[in-house]
Amino acid sequence: MDAAILDRHPLVVHATPDNWRTIGQGPVDDDAGVDPRDEGAIQGLISQASVGAGDLSFGLGRFQPGEYHLRHQHPHGSEWYYFVGGTCIVYLDDDAIRVGPGSAVYIPPGTIHAVKNDSDGVVEMLWGVSAGDYGALALVYDE
Repeated sequence: MDAAILDRHPLVVHATPDNWRTIGQGPVDDDAGVDPRDEGAIQGLISQASVGAGDLSFGLGRFQPGEYHLRHQHPHGSEWYYFVGGTCIVYLDDDAIRVGPGSAVYIPPGTIHAVKNDSDGVVEMLWGVSAGDYGALALVYDE
């Protein structure tokens, strides 16, 4: 395979230091009724809007010490988290679980979930949802 090495491609998205947004500003692709009190930062990468992915969305998440991603659920799709740095508590329905680097969390549709960084360090994670448009999952807060 002697293909030319490209600097850009329509199916490749690069994370950038200036593309973070607070969760309370709204999801990565539309306003699905996000509560402005919702804390943490996200950066959307793969989605319907970015590369035409109609079946999934993928991005980065970051929580500073003390930040809390409010209890909520998605009735129309699943979500997952993979933690790469820091430790925190993930809430799944009535359970609280300590997670850290290497922890993967599957969140079925309708499962109430939240993230609380109760540590002194920054929590970094990957996240994904089962729709190309985050708003298609629906967002229902439980707080």
